[in-house]
Amino acid sequence: MDIKKVGIVGAGTMGTGIAQVFAQTGYDVTVVDIKQEILDKSLRTITGSLEKFVAKGKIKPEEKDATMSRIHYSLTHSDLAGADFLIEAVTEGVNLKKQVLSQMDTICGHSTIFATNTSSISITHMASVTRAPE
Repeated sequence: MDIKKVGIVGAGTMGTGIAQVFAQTGYDVTVVDIKQEILDKSLRTITGSLEKFVAKGKIKPEEKDATMSRIHYSLTHSDLAGADFLIEAVTEGVNLKKQVLSQMDTICGHSTIFATNTSSISITHMASVTRAPE
């Protein structure tokens, strides 16, 4: 499968870091969260991180600009409809994570690959709410 668009649900610390890495490696990324303030903080964090890389000579200013142009923020889950790869990075709670995966299952296409950022919840248990839990 040719992955072009990455969707991330959750713009906290992990979601922000994941978004930056994907965007820096050339993927178009859409980050969705429920609060504008969280999205704004994510944008500031990534901008600051990339500016440090530029100051240290690790990337060129145009690479920073290109990375930033690949990141899109939204409060609307339906903006993830075209994602080829979706990462759930919300607060660590089984009910919330299952709710997000269930909702994304109705929004994303059948070929979308789902991933989770959980550190302690059974992936099999969470995947049970999707059309293709395998």
